[in-house]
Amino acid sequence: MLTLCTSMAVLHRFARATPDALAAWQAPRLIALMQRAAAQVPFYSALWTERGQDPHAVRGMEQWAQVPVVSHVAYRRASVESRCFPGARLEGCERRKTSGSSGIPLEVYTSRSDLIVRKTIWWRARWAAGLRPGWRQWTVGGFHAKRITPWARHWHWYAPLEAAFAQMMRGKAPDVLHGYPSALLVLMEQLREAGAPPPRLKAVTTGGETLEPALRAALSAFFSAPVHDFYGCHEAGVIAAPCAAGPGFHVASPYHFVELLRDGRPAQPGETGELVLTSLLAQPMPYVRYEVGDLAVAGTPNCPCGSPHLKIESIAGRSADVLTGPTGKTISAMFVNKPYFDRRDILQYRVTQTARDAVVVELLAHADLDAKLIADIRAFYSRELEIASVEIRRVASLEPLAGGKHKRFVALKGATS
Repeated sequence: MLTLCTSMAVLHRFARATPDALAAWQAPRLIALMQRAAAQVPFYSALWTERGQDPHAVRGMEQWAQVPVVSHVAYRRASVESRCFPGARLEGCERRKTSGSSGIPLEVYTSRSDLIVRKTIWWRARWAAGLRPGWRQWTVGGFHAKRITPWARHWHWYAPLEAAFAQMMRGKAPDVLHGYPSALLVLMEQLREAGAPPPRLKAVTTGGETLEPALRAALSAFFSAPVHDFYGCHEAGVIAAPCAAGPGFHVASPYHFVELLRDGRPAQPGETGELVLTSLLAQPMPYVRYEVGDLAVAGTPNCPCGSPHLKIESIAGRSADVLTGPTGKTISAMFVNKPYFDRRDILQYRVTQTARDAVVVELLAHADLDAKLIADIRAFYSRELEIASVEIRRVASLEPLAGGKHKRFVALKGATS
C-alpha cells in the first residue's frame, strides 16, 4: 500500500511540475542508481572497467554523458545473473521474455514492488487519455491471457482475432479495443469485407508497433472512436503516453529518464535518435543508459499541453508488417517467432518473406539447430500460413538493416506478388 500511495503522489506531483523541478528530483536518484549499479552489478562494473573511468567522477547530470551507453545486443548476450544486483531473489520476481521486436528476445525480471509502480503509471496514463476504469476491453491477438489478472477478467477479455471477429459479426463489441496496429488492421479489413456494420467503440488503444498516421485515421473512422497509442517495453512497462495537445508522446512518468541520442549527442527537434532508457524502477535488474532498440523522433520543448516530460514526436522503429501466405491467410509479424520464442539458445533471428509461398528463417544460436526445432519451424509456417518453402539457416551474425534497426521480419519488394 505504501508503494502504491507513494507512486501515486509522485505521479500527481510531476504531472504539471516545471522541467527544472522534475530535473531536480530525478538527478540525485539517477546518479545514485548509476553508481550503485557500477559498484554492484557485474555487467555494469565491467563496462566501467573497460573504459578505465571512475563512476564517482559523475557527480551531476552535466557529466551524465560520461556514463556508458548500453547496447541492447550486449545486454541480451550477458547472463541474467550478471545483470542483477547481488542477492536478487529472482524466484519472487515476475519473469518475462520480450517478443524481440528487434529480432533479439530478452529475458527480464521485475520485483513485485516495481510492478505496482509500473501499473500505477499505466493506469494514470490511461486516465489522462480519457480511458476510465470499468470500461469493457478486448485485447486482440498476441497477448497472453495469463497476464490478465483474475480481478480484471470480468471487464477484460483476451480475444484471438477469430473470436473477436465472430463476436462483432453478432453485433457485440467492447468499450475499448486494444491490440497491435497490424492485428487491428486485419480485424478491420475482415469486418469490412464481411459487410458487417462497424461497431461503435469508446476508444481504440494500440502499442507494440509503429502506428502510421494513415492507419490511425482509418481505425478511428471505421470504429467511430479516438485512437490512443502507447509506447512501452517489457523491461520498463509503459514509457510514453499520448500528448494531450496533439500528435506525439510524452514520457509517462518521472521514474523513467529517456534520452534520444544521435551519434552520441542529444537529438534535436525533428531528428531521429536511438531511444535510451534509465529506469528508477531498478529491482532486481537495473537499466542504466540502456538502448531499448527503437528509433524515435525528438519533439520540441515547452509543449502546449504543459507536461514537463520529454516530448517524442513519433516512434520510428519497431514497425511489424502483416505476413500474408499464398492463400491469403495473414498473421501479424509480431508472432513469427512462436516456435523459438522461449529458447535461450536463440540469441537473435530474422524472418524474410521472399515470395507469397516462401520464407527464409535466419537464427543466431549458441549451438547447432536440433531436428525438432527445425521441424517445429516448418510445421508452424505450414499450419499458420500454408507456406511450403521454409529455408532455415544458422548464421554467425545478423547485420542491421538501413537505419540501424534489427528488424525481425522483412518483406522484400515483390514478396506479396
